[in-house]
Amino acid sequence: MTYSRSAECARRANPLPSKPSRCSRKAFIALSFALLSLAACSHSRRAEKLSAPTAEEAAYLPNIQISGARMTASENFLQHVVTTLHARVTNNGNKTVSYLELDVAFLNYANHVDLREKEQPIDMNKPALKPGETRDFEVSFDQLPEDWNQGPPQMTPLRVVLAENQ
Repeated sequence: MTYSRSAECARRANPLPSKPSRCSRKAFIALSFALLSLAACSHSRRAEKLSAPTAEEAAYLPNIQISGARMTASENFLQHVVTTLHARVTNNGNKTVSYLELDVAFLNYANHVDLREKEQPIDMNKPALKPGETRDFEVSFDQLPEDWNQGPPQMTPLRVVLAENQ
């Protein structure tokens, strides 16, 4: 057997990594976040494409009840704190709701709105909410204002789409 010095040098110059590098893991995480952000943007654009609410849909809003709101906090895989709103939505009316948009308002210690967002606990990608049905939902927030009062936000139904009106 002959020993080739150049073959040995070539093997050392191009070693195959045995595990993924930290850099490739960070790139994977960054790419994952980018894809999730893109999905969230396209989801919110779908909501904008809805037709104008009918008089019947506007009159149906009082039939939507939000209850059991509570907040939890946890650390994600990037070691950032994520705050999650847990609540229930009930359809007290006699129509099926295929889309629901809520105004979610976080208050500060002076009881002023510090952050306002629109959330869709029921959308076209989830089963419709039938008359009399109650369903749990969760919404996660990456950042909340520092002077947020640590309580559940005020939630007001803004928009419904009734299944018969699609």
